[in-house]
Amino acid sequence: TKQYVVGVHPHSIMPVGAMINLCTDREKLFPKIKIKGLGASMIFYIPFYRDLMLALGCCDASRYCADRLLESGHSITIVPG
Repeated sequence: TKQYVVGVHPHSIMPVGAMINLCTDREKLFPKIKIKGLGASMIFYIPFYRDLMLALGCCDASRYCADRLLESGHSITIVPG
């Protein structure tokens, strides 16, 4: 399967809607593509928001994590801003 880098725009203060939509409906939208959402490092310091993003399968948006996901065959979703 092909790999993709998906950019989602716009986002507000916290891009909850984009991450929830892409993380929960990904099997329906893209049945053969493994997608992981990437979030800024700071979101993993906010207690309940961190738990929500981790439960949805989001990862840190550092270059190391993005490279590792792409090397393992995943596509990634980025919410720039």
